[in-house]
Amino acid sequence: MELSSVEEEHWEKKGPPNLRRLFELNQSCSNQCLGDVETLFKSDVFFYLLTQLTSLELSDGSCVAEYAEAPTDEAASSTLNPRCHGTWRRWNHGCYTLIRDTEASEVEFCLEASLCFTQKGWKTGYGGYSSYIAKGEDEELLTVLPTANSLALVYRDKETLQFTKYINASASANGCEKFHDLFVTYYE
Repeated sequence: MELSSVEEEHWEKKGPPNLRRLFELNQSCSNQCLGDVETLFKSDVFFYLLTQLTSLELSDGSCVAEYAEAPTDEAASSTLNPRCHGTWRRWNHGCYTLIRDTEASEVEFCLEASLCFTQKGWKTGYGGYSSYIAKGEDEELLTVLPTANSLALVYRDKETLQFTKYINASASANGCEKFHDLFVTYYE
C-alpha cells in the first residue's frame, strides 16, 4: 500500500491537544500516486460526479460537456463558486478530534468526503470513527466507521457538528495499528 510506504518525516502532528491530535501529510511528500488521487478529488470532473450523485450545485457540467454531449449554461457557470479543502490523514492510537464551539458558524453547508484505507476488521470499540451530532444535543445522528477501501459522503449544515472518537490501545493490541484517509470538504 502506498500510504504505508510514506516515511515518518512526511507526517506532521496536528494539534493543539484541546482540539485534535492526528497526523497530516505535509507538502514535502512527493508520492505521485497520492498526489494524483488528491488532484482527482479536487478536479472539475470530480465536482461534476459529486453534483450527479448529490444534486448539489458544485459543477455546471462544462468540464464533461464534450463527452456527455450536453450544452452548458454560461449563466450557471458564472454563478457557481464551488471550492474544497482536503488533506491526507493518518490515524493511530491516541488520535482524535474534538468539537469546537466556533465550528458551527464557519459554513452554512458542506459535503465531506472521506476515502478510507484501513485493514479489514476495524471495530467500533477501537474508536477512530467519525460521529455527527446536532448542536446542543447529545444524541448521535450518524456514525461513519473507518472501512477498508470505502468512500463516505456526508452532507451537513452548520447545526451539525463532527468529531473523531479517540483511538484506544485495543486497536494496536488487535493488529490494527493505523488507518489513513483522504478527507476533503466541499462547499457550494
